[in-house]
Amino acid sequence: MEFPAFLSLNGPLGSGKTYFTSCFAQRLGASASSPTYTLVNEYDSKKGKIVHIDAYRISSRDDLESIGFFDYLDRGCIMIVEWGENIKEFLPRKRLDIFLDYSGNKREIRCSYYP
Repeated sequence: MEFPAFLSLNGPLGSGKTYFTSCFAQRLGASASSPTYTLVNEYDSKKGKIVHIDAYRISSRDDLESIGFFDYLDRGCIMIVEWGENIKEFLPRKRLDIFLDYSGNKREIRCSYYP
């Protein structure tokens, strides 16, 4: 995957979206935390700025504009959006969709890349 990049994380509550983001950021030299209450967190990494968005409570273009979503797209940063399925119609065409799921103690990860 080339950088800047856009990752859309999808899956039910507790499937590991924030944990995935934390591990991803850590590999790039950043420390990530959940943006559940702030909606957007920014981290500095070895590959540039990481923007971490929680789209769980976002339901409209106005909501996205109010958090600067479209401005971030233009800044060329790494974007990770949890609950990407909630804003699918606004996601960029070029992205990596990651689907996380779990059943008991079994976890499943599926990816779709759109170049």
